[in-house]
Amino acid sequence: MFLVNVPVVLLSLVLVRDIRVPATGRAIDWWAQLVACAFLAALTDAIVDRRVVSAIAVAVLAVVMVIVERRSASPAVPGAVIAEPGVRRGLIAGAAVNFALSGGLFVLTLSLQRHLGPVATGLAFLPLTLPTAFNPLVTGRLVARYGPRPPVLAGLALLTLGCLAASPVPWLGMLLIGFGVSFSLPALVTGVVQAAPEGAAGVASGLLNAVRQVGATLGVAVMGGLAAGTAFAVAAALCLVAGLILAVGGRRS
Repeated sequence: MFLVNVPVVLLSLVLVRDIRVPATGRAIDWWAQLVACAFLAALTDAIVDRRVVSAIAVAVLAVVMVIVERRSASPAVPGAVIAEPGVRRGLIAGAAVNFALSGGLFVLTLSLQRHLGPVATGLAFLPLTLPTAFNPLVTGRLVARYGPRPPVLAGLALLTLGCLAASPVPWLGMLLIGFGVSFSLPALVTGVVQAAPEGAAGVASGLLNAVRQVGATLGVAVMGGLAAGTAFAVAAALCLVAGLILAVGGRRS
């Protein structure tokens, strides 16, 4: 399962080796990428296994990452992009969405297979997956008419409710989570790109994608170590906080 990724990664490294952004000449900062990967691995290990060595590694790598980024001619996280409030709010929301989605998938899979077989468990996830097949089309029309903020707020609200319902009523929780994800994620991409400084739309979009995957990793690490009810309560609280940040901050803007 893991080895199948190796040739894909090697091919990707070959393909992106000489990529430059024509407008800026920015190159890939390999040191920053390696330090970020090491930091995320250590952080995940520290959460899952609660080892002191991993916690120390997290602190050291965090400092190294800041130093590498400040000295880099092409930082992976440009300060001008992060300085935009709209981008920051979008990144927080994206991390919260993937935290709840990936962590929830992990917890529900373990929970359902206590009573169901693998095939039945897969079919039980249809309430979550079906909305993601058609609802993004609706989301696209809503974004075009009302802007990205209302769909993202609606998605985070549905995710909050879905996480609260997932443990006592799994099918309802999965249905709400499915609609929440398919409302929020397509709109988040538009919102972050619109909020990015001129010429930095690609960087902002890539940063959103990276932060979402960090949220997914932490979601599995954190929620996987808790009882199902507690895990979903944590995810619901995170989605609620992200929604409040977006609602209050967006109104001020």
